[in-house]
Amino acid sequence: MVVEPEKKRQPTTDAVARRLIANALGIRAPKSTVEQKEYEASMKAQLKKKREKEREEREARKREEEQVERMKREVWGGFNER
Repeated sequence: MVVEPEKKRQPTTDAVARRLIANALGIRAPKSTVEQKEYEASMKAQLKKKREKEREEREARKREEEQVERMKREVWGGFNER
């Protein structure tokens, strides 16, 4: 059994807080700047790459464990049948 490390919280933005505050004050929320949009898009892309890499690593570990179990069954299979 493999114990997965504790997952860290993803990076957050202040967009939701800005909208809530603006709404409470009764004003329109300011539009995001081009830089803010680019930053958020790059953060999403980095997070997606990281998740994909972690998923691939988990799958590789699982395949290795399955291969080890198969090899064990091949070697010890005849002894367990008695």
